[in-house]
Amino acid sequence: MRGLALLTACLAALAVLGCSDSGPDCGGIFTPCVLAGATECTPDATGVMRCDQDVDGCLAWVRTQTCLAGQTCQLVSGAAACAGPCQSNCAGKECGDDGCGASCGTCQAGESCDGSGQCQIGCSPDCQGRECGMDPVCGTLECGTCTAPESCNGSGQCQAGCSPDCQGRECGMDPVCGTQSCGTCTAPESCNGVGQCQAGCTPSCAGRECGMDPVCGTLSCGTCTAPETCNGSGLCVANCTPSCAGRECGLDPVCGTQNCGACTAPETCNASGQCVANCTPSCAGRECGLDPVCGTQNCGACTAPETCQANGTCACVPACGGKECGADGCGGSCGSCPAGETCNLSGQCVCAPNCTGRECGMDPVCGTQSCGACTAPETCQANGTCACVPACAGKECGADGCGGSCGSCTAPAVCDASFQCCTPDCAGKECGADGCGGSCGACTAPETCQPDQTCACIPACVGRQCGDDACGGVCGTCVAPAVCDATFQCCTPDCAGKECGADGCGGSCGTCVAPEACDASDQCEIPPVETCDDGIDNEGDGLIDCVDPECVSTAGCPACVVDGVLSCGDTLSANNGSGASDFADYSCTNYDQSGPELKYVFAVPPDTEVTVNLDYHEVDQEIMLLGNACDPNDCLVYGDNAATFGVLSGGPFVLVIDGYNGASGDFTVSVECTPIDWCPGYTGQDMCCQNDDPCGWADDWECDCDATCDWDYWDC
Repeated sequence: MRGLALLTACLAALAVLGCSDSGPDCGGIFTPCVLAGATECTPDATGVMRCDQDVDGCLAWVRTQTCLAGQTCQLVSGAAACAGPCQSNCAGKECGDDGCGASCGTCQAGESCDGSGQCQIGCSPDCQGRECGMDPVCGTLECGTCTAPESCNGSGQCQAGCSPDCQGRECGMDPVCGTQSCGTCTAPESCNGVGQCQAGCTPSCAGRECGMDPVCGTLSCGTCTAPETCNGSGLCVANCTPSCAGRECGLDPVCGTQNCGACTAPETCNASGQCVANCTPSCAGRECGLDPVCGTQNCGACTAPETCQANGTCACVPACGGKECGADGCGGSCGSCPAGETCNLSGQCVCAPNCTGRECGMDPVCGTQSCGACTAPETCQANGTCACVPACAGKECGADGCGGSCGSCTAPAVCDASFQCCTPDCAGKECGADGCGGSCGACTAPETCQPDQTCACIPACVGRQCGDDACGGVCGTCVAPAVCDATFQCCTPDCAGKECGADGCGGSCGTCVAPEACDASDQCEIPPVETCDDGIDNEGDGLIDCVDPECVSTAGCPACVVDGVLSCGDTLSANNGSGASDFADYSCTNYDQSGPELKYVFAVPPDTEVTVNLDYHEVDQEIMLLGNACDPNDCLVYGDNAATFGVLSGGPFVLVIDGYNGASGDFTVSVECTPIDWCPGYTGQDMCCQNDDPCGWADDWECDCDATCDWDYWDC
């Protein structure tokens, strides 16, 4: 037997490495396969296995492929392969996987796809404490992916060496790693918590406040608030410490967040976390819920209103707690109310209102329900009927409130606001009130109504030396050369030594003839023109050189109005919110730069490398360098916190600080410049030829080093 084992091991090694003293020592241990690269079907024909080396160099079967829905593994010409077309299954589904890697549809914004392929509103995915896989609440959000060779386990953690296992399951995710689909169910069936398709599964969260329901495994029982986590019993606990004590496989029973290990086929993990061989589920004496032996088979589902009891039987438990009347939820009653009372929605007997013969007001029995409301001008009477009662008490005239009248007055009397007959009094009056709510007339401007109700114009000359008295007259006249100014005072104009400008009394000392203009000294002069390269504010308008709009597109200035000048060694602080929002898209970046921007003319010295740093910025801002055209489509360089421009020629350039996605805020920018020595050690035009004469010319010939310090025939 020892010799046979050695022969088997040698054959296996020969298939991979050749049989020699340097090959792996498998110790004569029996291996399931002897020919590397050979393929076989898995025992359940749901996947393909390949004969491959294990970590010790010995040969063993490794599952390499799981067949899609509707496919089976078959041996064709000695090789195993998944055969048959994948059967896409979207029956009764509006979203999610079709079982063949395609989609049955997508949900609208605000909706998410549940485990049965239906779009639902209001589900909030939760990846708290998870680093990979799908979220446990909605099952629609990717919580991250693991880096090979790690895989995601059922607790959403990346671990090395996890082997997914769908043995005994026909749907849902595998219970070991939680990363492999075990298949999908055909509507109206749904996948329960143990990976079996069943019809009419009724999810139950009784006694649970978080996680998935234990009956169907498709309904979220809620989420916990940090730092609490959901344990294996569906309860929120603080500082939950996972425990695998006494368990060798499956999820821990305390927190339900740690994988306790995986079993080696053909063993499976039972409900107690033990690896057992050929566990036979038992539903004896049970008609619903999970079997108590393996915990891997659903014993059935109850038909509403019955629910599954702890002993695995279906029963309807009447729900009459705190109720004195109404339905008990099982087709029976929690009680009935005595005469004169009725059962409300809370199952309590309350007074039964009676509005017989009434059309408005409160009912006379309970006094708690309105019997209706009246339409104006009618009001509710004591007997519960609607009627309009004329209101003429204390009135001599006017409306009675019901469309009639309380009386009329004899002219010249009129009905006043208090519903009394009043005779107007306008004798000797031209304006003002008539004593009955009317008017005796109005005055024509500039006259106004006086206290005696006569019209007259009162001159307004208080504090005035001259000018209009508001009644067509004057308040006085000024003696020349004095004139009446805007404040109605006599003012003497002052134009001594002035050719133009104000005379001090609201007038002018003269006007200038173009192209002359009045300067600050009130003299007619030709206005100065801004010189755009002398660093001086020639016009006195506070704008120097390229910052002055007059210098746009002139020599040395860009083709747009800039907000300042930046040079080597400069540091400045600003807020881009003070700038315009001219640009949003730049050719050198795909980011949305729709915030306001500040533009600076930027002169680059020759043979100099330039770095611009955003030393501080309270919001997301970026650096862009534009060409002379000040065109965002001519963007040369882009940077986030810094941008290095290298050596640029031409210009001038425009440095832009712009806000990402509309952002604006304070920033500090600095400019660093470093001269570049193209030919280190080269100090004179003749030095190249004097030190090394590759061209064979005399020393008196002049030569140049180019930018790469390479010799060229024409350098000599």
